[in-house]
Amino acid sequence: MNKELQPIRYYGTIGWHEPQAVVKSGETITVHTVDADGWDRFGERVDSSGNPMSGPLYVEGAEPGDMLEVCWESIVPSRDWGWSVNMCARHGR
Repeated sequence: MNKELQPIRYYGTIGWHEPQAVVKSGETITVHTVDADGWDRFGERVDSSGNPMSGPLYVEGAEPGDMLEVCWESIVPSRDWGWSVNMCARHGR
C-alpha cells in the first residue's frame, strides 16, 4: 500500500511531536516536504523556521528500543531550480 503525506505542520526540532501519519511495517509512504526556507512545491511559504522537517511518522507496532530500517526508493526535487547561500553561520532571524 502506498500512502501520501502532505504535512500540515513542520518542525525545526527533533523530539516528541504528534505523528502526522501512521504507517505499518512494509508500507510505502510518499512524503512531500519544503526547502530549507519553508517554501513548498507549489511556491508557497508554509513555514518560517530554518530547515523544517516533515513528520514525525508513527510506525505501528514499533516499540522503544526497536531498530527500524528505512529504504529510500527515490528522492525527487519538487521543482526544476534551486538556491544556495554563501555564509558560514546565521545570527538571529
